[in-house]
Amino acid sequence: MGKWELTMNPVQEWGEEFEEGAVYGITLRREPVPPSPDPGKTKPCCAFVQYRTSKVRRLKAATLDLLVNHLLDPGCQEQDYGRIFLSTYRTFTSMSTLIELLFQRDSAMADLDNSECYRSPLLALVQTWLDEYSEDFRDPPLHPSLRLLLDHLRISSAVADNMRSQPNFCSLAGQAEALLKRFQRE
Repeated sequence: MGKWELTMNPVQEWGEEFEEGAVYGITLRREPVPPSPDPGKTKPCCAFVQYRTSKVRRLKAATLDLLVNHLLDPGCQEQDYGRIFLSTYRTFTSMSTLIELLFQRDSAMADLDNSECYRSPLLALVQTWLDEYSEDFRDPPLHPSLRLLLDHLRISSAVADNMRSQPNFCSLAGQAEALLKRFQRE
C-alpha cells in the first residue's frame, strides 16, 4: 500500500442538497472494489486497487411530516436516525403530536401495502423509545402521552389480530402498560 493511498480519506463531506421542505447532507464514500477472479492468469501483470464512489444522503432538516416519513421509511439507510430523532424531537414538536403522526403515517403505509406480511417500521421505533427514552413519558400525575401511546398500541394490536399479523404491537402495549404502572407507583 503506497503513502498516497494511506492518506486518502475514504469519506468526504461534499455539501448539501435541497428538496421541497428538506435539506440533505451529502457525503461521498470511497470503497475498494474486489478484483474479479480471472482463471487464465496466475499472477497479475500490474497491481492496482480500483475504487467505487457512492453518494450517501443524510436528512439534516425538514418539515415535521417529512421527518416522520423518513423515520418510518423502511428503505432508510441511516441506522442512527431514529435515535437522533428521539433525542431531539421535543425541540420542534410535542409528544402527543408526534405519536398521532407516527400512527397515522404507519396506518396509511399499511393500507397502501395491502399485504399480510407488511412489517411496520414503527415497531422498532416504539421499542427503542420505550427502552431507551422511557423518561420522555413521565408526566405525572396522569402521564397523558404514555396513555395516548398505549391507546394507539392497543388499537394497532386489535387490528393486527384481525389480520393475523404484527404480534409485536401486543407486546409493546404490555411494555407501555408496565411502564405506566411503574410511573404511577413512583
